[in-house]
Amino acid sequence: MYEQTVARLSAEFGGEVSRRQVESVLRRCLTDLAGSPVGAMPELSERLARQRLADELDVGVLLPVVWTYTGAPLSASNRVA
Repeated sequence: MYEQTVARLSAEFGGEVSRRQVESVLRRCLTDLAGSPVGAMPELSERLARQRLADELDVGVLLPVVWTYTGAPLSASNRVA
């Protein structure tokens, strides 16, 4: 499942995103979706990875997502570690 998803997303975003970046985004998505029904993971992870890649490209640069704890609910910030 993982390799097929990476191949599809790499082909879709191939001119703009490296295979390594696709793998990184997909791994983060799988981690974020932990606890979801196992049968839904292939579709959920691919959809989430596709959306995150598209969102990052809209910004014009791919940056790692860094989660920070502020004492309140977790929030994401796009800053380079």
